[in-house]
Amino acid sequence: MLVSTIVKNINQQLADEQFPYSQLERFMDAVIDDINDTLNSCFPTFGELREANDNVPPQEYNYFPDKYLRSVLVKGAAYKYYIMDEEGMATAEAYNYEYADALFRMQRDYQDLVPEEYQADRPGAVDIAIDNLDCYGSWLMWW
Repeated sequence: MLVSTIVKNINQQLADEQFPYSQLERFMDAVIDDINDTLNSCFPTFGELREANDNVPPQEYNYFPDKYLRSVLVKGAAYKYYIMDEEGMATAEAYNYEYADALFRMQRDYQDLVPEEYQADRPGAVDIAIDNLDCYGSWLMWW
């Protein structure tokens, strides 16, 4: 999807504001960070793409399907904007529910479809090695 379309859709969610990409980038990056945490993935943020391209904003973002860009990224960026705006707190609560629902659906439906190159190498559980643990003996002492 074209970044200009994403920005236009976010502005529509913000009561038809006219914010440029530069003012929305941090909110879009925060949503990508949430997606990465939720999916255990490593999709690039808009800021990373801009920095990798000599500070030229990206023209397209096509790292996951457009339906998630519309449902998760746009709603999430609007939510993150409204929680920063003290006048938008009532609106932020409604966007929070929509964003959380969309993020859940993305996790449910897209978790197993994340391309291998964007799957994070970090495990989802803590590996604890316990040596010399005598559970049987400590259980007998309790009785």
